[in-house]
Amino acid sequence: SLARAPSRCFSRGRPGASGQGEKLRSKNKAGAAYAVAVVVAVGGLSYAAVPLYRLFCAKTGYAGTVKTDVDYSARAKPVSDSRRLLVRFASQVSEG
Repeated sequence: SLARAPSRCFSRGRPGASGQGEKLRSKNKAGAAYAVAVVVAVGGLSYAAVPLYRLFCAKTGYAGTVKTDVDYSARAKPVSDSRRLLVRFASQVSEG
C-alpha cells in the first residue's frame, strides 16, 4: 500500500504569512467601513435634499419661489406718455 504524504496548507511554513493575512483583513475591514460610510452619507444627503433645496429657494428666490418680504407695487409708477400694450393669448387644440 502506498503511504500518503500529509497535506500542507500553504500558509503554514512560510514566515510572515499569518501577519500578511491580518494586514489584508484589516485593509478589507477599513475598505468596507469606508464603503458603508459613503452609502450612509449619500442616503442622508438625498433624504435632506428637498428641505435644503426649499430653504435655499426661499432665501434666494431661485427656481420660481417668490420672495414675499418685499412689496414692489409701492414703487411702481404709472407711465402716461407711452403706448398701451395689448396681449392676446390664443390656445388651439388639433383634432385627433
